Amino acid sequence: MIMTTLSRFRARASLAAAACALLASPLSAQVISAPNNSFESSLGKFSGGGAYATYAQTFVTPAAAPSLQSFTIFLGDDFGQGADLFYRAHVFEFNVTTFRLVGAPLYSSTLRSGSTNLSTFDTYVFNIAGGLTLNSGLTYALVVSALGTVPSAFTALADGATNAIATSTANAYAGGSAYRSPATGTLADLGLANAFQVADHPDLAFSATFQGVVPEPTTVLLTGAGLGLVAIVRRRRRAR
Repeated sequence: MIMTTLSRFRARASLAAAACALLASPLSAQVISAPNNSFESSLGKFSGGGAYATYAQTFVTPAAAPSLQSFTIFLGDDFGQGADLFYRAHVFEFNVTTFRLVGAPLYSSTLRSGSTNLSTFDTYVFNIAGGLTLNSGLTYALVVSALGTVPSAFTALADGATNAIATSTANAYAGGSAYRSPATGTLADLGLANAFQVADHPDLAFSATFQGVVPEPTTVLLTGAGLGLVAIVRRRRRAR
């Protein structure tokens, strides 16, 4: 009798442990991307025209992998003053009906300097520590902007401080599109209706890596314990 009870206890413990291991592993991983095979008008400041202060690439959060881990863009020097360009990358919710950013930035990078590469594009990777969990099915934007929180962040840029931003000539990513904004005020101005316009190319050249959300340790333990309890109840019902 004692051995039978011990065997049942071990079986239940093994079931709970297996459930915990399953829940603790990443659910899935996904990379979305668009190829780098062309370039858009300049990012930055150029009084002669042809430069935009902000670019955005929209995307829809993958249902099975809602945690954004990192994203990549490509920049190249186009006027020989790429070192004078300073910008930040952000993640915002995006309203595709009113062409504007929604709310506060969900992620903001440190201040980055532009590319000085006149022959090709440099790769810029933005890693998000711990990941950024987004709502599945909503539209968000990877935003690259020379704007800061005050107008002087843009006006202080030297004239000609620009980079060409790489794009895709094909509609490589059906879940989003490329946008650009000539607004040179603040990030808050990008929340106004029609702050953005559709870019010349369907997508920016980009990639974004997502991962499934790992449950909190407490959730894993409670779920494992719950499964063990279910097993006990089922065994007792069968014994009656």
